[in-house]
Amino acid sequence: NWTTPIVYASPIASRLDELLGDIHLTGGEWEVDLDGMYAAAVAEVADLLPAETLVDYCETMELLGYAGGQQDSIHIRGSKVLYVRRQDNLISNGNGQFYECKEVTFTEFQQAAIPDSIYAATASSPVYTIRPFRASQESASHPILQMLPGSNVSGTQSHVSNAEVYLFEYPTALPGAEITTIVGMPSQLTMAVLLRTATHVLNAYLAWAVHEEEDNEIVALVASQIEAYQSGYQAEMKRYMEGANE
Repeated sequence: NWTTPIVYASPIASRLDELLGDIHLTGGEWEVDLDGMYAAAVAEVADLLPAETLVDYCETMELLGYAGGQQDSIHIRGSKVLYVRRQDNLISNGNGQFYECKEVTFTEFQQAAIPDSIYAATASSPVYTIRPFRASQESASHPILQMLPGSNVSGTQSHVSNAEVYLFEYPTALPGAEITTIVGMPSQLTMAVLLRTATHVLNAYLAWAVHEEEDNEIVALVASQIEAYQSGYQAEMKRYMEGANE
């Protein structure tokens, strides 16, 4: 039977508990990874949104600096790259113009690193790539972001070119106390995330209930709730997308 998932004492968690609270039943045993299901719901909604939308709410910006002609890189594990731009400081040290960076494949990135190539990256047409990186044979690989061109050196003075990498960090758990919105996401989509989370939880419960041959009325109730929450989620997403395009 249904038992209440343990949630943190936060407004978001309280709202999620309210969505699940209508069908709380006593007795029985079942487990649910509520943190994982919340994280999956946030990721799903975030991946449906245009990157430029998330940039407006971005709270994570990494600086990527270059020195001595070396390619620098940043780790982006657990994050979605939203926007990358590089500042050209060859002439104006520290006050150069920013140029948007284009994402390319690793093969294209290698071609862009050849100075005489027609595909060579330039100050006004910088590029970046995301590739797996492994520090050692024993360690696990993880994604890194690299950019071209590197630093520009004029005479004895190095004009360091910086890049800004805007990221959306995927959560790994429900937020803590007094958190009412999702970091890096429009507050209008909080309910969509909660409805999607509740749908994941109820689907997990339904699979367990059918396997355990639970009461048919309970199964039917949960199935009906899933359908209602799925419709609500789609309505919330549609409402936001239509409003954003106006």
